[in-house]
Amino acid sequence: MISRAVVLATLAATALLPPSCLAQTEASTRQQVAGVRESDATSIRSQQRQRQSGLDKPAWEWTNDERIGERLNPQWQEERRQRANAGGDDLPEGVSVISGSLEPELLFPEELFDMFASEVLADDPRVRAAFRTEISNSYSGELPEGFWTDFEAVASELKKISQRGKQIGRDAATAVDTERDRALIRLDKVRSQKCTVFKETLRRSRALLPPGEFDRLLYEGVAPNLTIQEDTSTNSLLDRVERGC
Repeated sequence: MISRAVVLATLAATALLPPSCLAQTEASTRQQVAGVRESDATSIRSQQRQRQSGLDKPAWEWTNDERIGERLNPQWQEERRQRANAGGDDLPEGVSVISGSLEPELLFPEELFDMFASEVLADDPRVRAAFRTEISNSYSGELPEGFWTDFEAVASELKKISQRGKQIGRDAATAVDTERDRALIRLDKVRSQKCTVFKETLRRSRALLPPGEFDRLLYEGVAPNLTIQEDTSTNSLLDRVERGC
């Protein structure tokens, strides 16, 4: 998803993620942006932007074309950059930020699923349990009995290849010279494979709930906790969307 994203605590060790799938969690920066996030003025601007664009609808019903149009708007890119800098960041020109708590409609489902899968499949059972509880409580619908077990089955291959990528990443971090080069080549191959598995897992995950409901789950449960930084280059964004991961 975001090739130049900053990965914070919960995703910091994820060498398993393709560069295009990296994202910055908002949990560790909540104090820094709390005032901005709670700003009524910002919320009103977000609502005005939707009305002006004729897109006054739930975030999960936006199309990727609509998201691209909004994300590539130079005026709003700069507004988001200045907002982040006012909250304590120091983003240069050419870099923008999207806060899922302020403008969830601008996030792609793949970006949200990236975080969803990482947390739900986390090695630490406490992380898994806490995230699942938060998702369940945030979702306005009702998850069917056995949903999490069904998801684990659907995502089993994704978890395997993710763990393989983690191990290769650790090997690359400690290797030197030709061994490091070989490890990096293996890591690139795993990332490419993971991209394919990632897209198939998302497709199968959507089938676990009625049409549109899995995306709704992502936008209600994941988006408020996700913030990403991205290069504002048009080609960069379009390339990521085309890859789908």
